[in-house]
Amino acid sequence: MRDETKMDVYTSGVTGAEYDVGMKQLMSNKEIIIPILQMAVPVI
Repeated sequence: MRDETKMDVYTSGVTGAEYDVGMKQLMSNKEIIIPILQMAVPVI
């Protein structure tokens, strides 16, 4: 796992006002979002 991804996963664990910022960073990381989208979106 890349260092950037590790940092994104770490910052997503915060609570309160920083939660939105952490989740935005996490979901903008391609290494994280691609597997989620592959599981969630059916291939036609």
